[in-house]
Amino acid sequence: MSKTYVRIDDRLIHGQIVTAWCITLGIQEIIAIDDALASNVVMQSIMTMGVPEQYHPKIVTAAKAKELLSIQTDRTRLVITRFCKNMAQIREEIKGAEHINIGNCSKQPDSKYNIRGIGISHVFSFTQEDVDALDALEADGGKVICQALPSDKLKTWSDLKKQF
Repeated sequence: MSKTYVRIDDRLIHGQIVTAWCITLGIQEIIAIDDALASNVVMQSIMTMGVPEQYHPKIVTAAKAKELLSIQTDRTRLVITRFCKNMAQIREEIKGAEHINIGNCSKQPDSKYNIRGIGISHVFSFTQEDVDALDALEADGGKVICQALPSDKLKTWSDLKKQF
């Protein structure tokens, strides 16, 4: 049976994703959501060049992600996007995900909440739109967590928000 995991990570597909998360979660397909990157073939090639083909990496628009996620599959998927607020666009399609994992969240021009010092060098910045999106996912019954690496201690979204 297939599973879907979601990660918010402003780096999208990178070494930790491939060497730690894909192996730990048994990932068979990576769907990275980034509207700008989806239209840049050169940057897509650079981002996916180190990703083994067994993960069937895709970099797509939010609209294409909605389409892909609505198709039944036997593959275990990892869905990645840069910003928490992007989850609002695929909210229906990720209901039932095993978890929504907040990875790396860099400062944005409209960041309102900033947290430093969680783990080694973690810095999280959230806009109000990010917070609203994560709250909505949690209200839907989603398990929203924060864990940089599988070996790190897991924090819940509720625990993280206490540090605002």
